Amino acid sequence: MLAKLALVPQRIMNSYAKPPAGVSQISASTNPDGYYEDGDFVINFAGCDRAGRDCEAEMRPFLEKLERERGDGEAEEVKA
Repeated sequence: MLAKLALVPQRIMNSYAKPPAGVSQISASTNPDGYYEDGDFVINFAGCDRAGRDCEAEMRPFLEKLERERGDGEAEEVKA
């Protein structure tokens, strides 16, 4: 089993779009290892449902980018 195990940087599979609650923007900019950059595979919106945050507003820029890149102006709706 260990022969097929690999440790990869967090951003490869689970980037954060915004620092989690309690992490200041300043510390996030000095240690960006877990935060989204273009080309990352998955974006995690951890805690966006908490008071003072807006999931839709945090996700909107990424949805708009997807729509632009698809060129059809319409991204598929994701069913939960």
